Amino acid sequence: MTRLFQATAACLVIFFVTTSVQAQLLPDSGADSASPGISVTGTHVVKRLPETFRVIVTLQAKGKTFDEALAILNNEKESALDKFQTLGVDKERIEFGNFGIDQLQENKQRQMEAMVAQRVRIQNQRKSVAAESIALKCTVSVDWPLAGTTSEEIFKESHALKQKIKVADFTAKKVALTPEEEEMMEEMAGMIHHIEQPGSDGGPLFIYVSKISDADAQTAYAEAFAEAVKQGEALAKATGFITMGKLTSISGRLDKRQQATNRNYAYGMDYHIMQMMHGQQLGIDGKDDSECLSANPDPVDFTFIINAVFAMNF
Repeated sequence: MTRLFQATAACLVIFFVTTSVQAQLLPDSGADSASPGISVTGTHVVKRLPETFRVIVTLQAKGKTFDEALAILNNEKESALDKFQTLGVDKERIEFGNFGIDQLQENKQRQMEAMVAQRVRIQNQRKSVAAESIALKCTVSVDWPLAGTTSEEIFKESHALKQKIKVADFTAKKVALTPEEEEMMEEMAGMIHHIEQPGSDGGPLFIYVSKISDADAQTAYAEAFAEAVKQGEALAKATGFITMGKLTSISGRLDKRQQATNRNYAYGMDYHIMQMMHGQQLGIDGKDDSECLSANPDPVDFTFIINAVFAMNF
């Protein structure tokens, strides 16, 4: 059985539960390959609405040296902390992470340097190379609890929060450029087609988070296993000449999927794209296995799957 999840806050709504199973007779994969077995797959689906609205802001800083960039970044962190606290967020709920080199800014710097070098080679011009610098970044995230009991209520609630956060203005300050860098950036804007990801400019990234507790996960796995056993017994009985024996192997996993979405909620982003973007922002797909992330407030399916093999008695 897969690792059960760390305890999380109780989820707000369980809409309904469904179960399904698959079964077949097959050769046992154990030590005696000639010994047949009954292979069954039981599933148990639990539906959850989002219970948290996660806000992620990317903070950026650029300096001539690492220490200068770090000092600027620390000032940005203090500013973000003050803004969130002004919105009524306790300091303990504000998380900083994913500290490192701002690769997007570094790539732009390297592109500018390459353009200058190419100009010197081709036109034999004496041009100042873009000033050396280093770009750093980190993320700050906050989870707002949601009280709505329908997708519409949750969307209304989260929309109000989104407007408050926009007023607080978390957009990153424009990094000061040298005259040479400004010239290069203008040329690059006309030559290079670049698509910014949401949140990459320091603006907020908004994510709906659905969760399932450890206790509910245990119950769901137990239900999936019970259905697998029931189906295996029915399959054995259907043959008329065998009975189901002891359990010889078992495995389990959790699949998290969002139902068909209402695009009016989606802010123009697909569910799987949101999963990918969140991973790029924080380096992980959710804070733990009990979470499912989405771009809209529609329910999420937590599907618990048990694969089991039982011996056959003739």
